[in-house]
Amino acid sequence: MFLSICFSNDDILLEEIEVSTHRLSAKQTQINSDKIRSSLISTQKDLVKNQVGVSITDGGRSGVNGFTIRGVDKDRVSVKVDGIEAAQSFAPTFHQKQGFISGARGGTEIENLSNIHIYKGANSLNSGNGALGGAVFMQTKSAHDFVESGKTTGFYSKTAYSSKNSEFRQVLGSGFIYNGFEGLFQYTRRVGSELKSYYNGKIDDLDICGKDIANKDYNKYCGAGRILPDPTSYRTKSYLTKFGYRFGDDSFINLFYEKQSIDSSIEEKSFPASRNQTFTIDKTPYKRYGISYEYMPSDSFLEELKVQFSKPVSYTHLTLPTSDL
Repeated sequence: MFLSICFSNDDILLEEIEVSTHRLSAKQTQINSDKIRSSLISTQKDLVKNQVGVSITDGGRSGVNGFTIRGVDKDRVSVKVDGIEAAQSFAPTFHQKQGFISGARGGTEIENLSNIHIYKGANSLNSGNGALGGAVFMQTKSAHDFVESGKTTGFYSKTAYSSKNSEFRQVLGSGFIYNGFEGLFQYTRRVGSELKSYYNGKIDDLDICGKDIANKDYNKYCGAGRILPDPTSYRTKSYLTKFGYRFGDDSFINLFYEKQSIDSSIEEKSFPASRNQTFTIDKTPYKRYGISYEYMPSDSFLEELKVQFSKPVSYTHLTLPTSDL
């Protein structure tokens, strides 16, 4: 047995370390435009792929139907774009099974976003009604995202390609800040196809749906048992424009307009309601416009006051299934 006893009369002064934080919480995640670029985020699914307890609710051929936070999804998770609540989902089970309608919530173009805040858990105090599972706040870009400090104009260009869905993406934007006036314009275009699965490239897709029902592999390539994604091609266009004027250092008035259109063509080989060759052409237009006023005094008990009048318009036009008999 060994016993060691040490005595010391010397005082040791450790170096002082200052730690400061602002509303640090494990329930909150913030993603800015720099992280979107550096992480090669192209869709809302990419946005939350590394977020624990957060995923995307799939809306079928209509695209994204909001977020799922800790098992709670759809309209029970609040989604706000510049403070305005996103559209509510509308997808009756009967119509959805027949392929006639799929009213997903959709979403704004990822390239238009400057900041995204994700709150996990009930957050009705900050988000209002509908935040039972959590809330997602999306903030679109401003002129300061294009113009560097000390300059009056700025330009932005981005070209990207994604092999997982053969998507080509082009983004062009510009902004200015001059004598209190601020403005920006950004255009985004995407062209792509269906998201590839594990079986893509391993087996060939057979053109037998609605044609060769007696084929022994018919249920493998057609109907609900299909193991390959439905052949899809899509094109999207998005516009974001803002124009505002800053009164002094504490007041700002802003006009904004955002528009997005998604056109997709799908061969519904997995469509269970028909054993014929079925094609659909879907259009999902979305636009949002309005005016906002912000007041941010520097020497007052009031931190920020914002008044906004906005009108979002979103709908999905899905053609009735047609058959090539």
